[in-house]
Amino acid sequence: MIAAIILAAGQSQRMGFPKLELEYNNKSFLKIAIDKAVQVADISYLVVGANKQYLKEIKDSNVIAVNNPDWSKGLSSSLKAGILALDKGVRAAIIILPDQPLVELEHLQNLIEVFNNSDNNLVYSKYQDSLGVPAIIGRELFAQVLKIKGDKGARVLAANNNYDWIRLEHYLDIDSPEDISKLP
Repeated sequence: MIAAIILAAGQSQRMGFPKLELEYNNKSFLKIAIDKAVQVADISYLVVGANKQYLKEIKDSNVIAVNNPDWSKGLSSSLKAGILALDKGVRAAIIILPDQPLVELEHLQNLIEVFNNSDNNLVYSKYQDSLGVPAIIGRELFAQVLKIKGDKGARVLAANNNYDWIRLEHYLDIDSPEDISKLP
């Protein structure tokens, strides 16, 4: 079983308002991520923290809400909250950030395909010569995830583990008002 963990606990401090409510193609960034997650994963989790209003996006869905009371401690706290919420039958988690609305469903499907055909427990997206999310983490590495601290995510696992990666063609991370103008 593959789980999707959608990380939506941050404060959107650089944006100045809850950025996941922004819309692209008549859907909120968060709804775009949720729709993709439920299409590729067997079960999906939404990690919230600073902006509880995001929970309205999963009303009447099978997406499981996970509260991260430690959201202010950085990205690692949300990643840990998601991993800790997973059912014991989950063999891997695909990590999705909703502030990347251009990530295509096909890219997420390709990540899963590479994971399923690899001996490695990590598959990253690669963009701008950097590894990042969306990424898949196998169960064998969940204990390592729980040791990550601060505003760090799955990328730090690459230092001590073998991994695969696939190129993310349409990368755009929306963190500031200037980034909005870069949307096609």
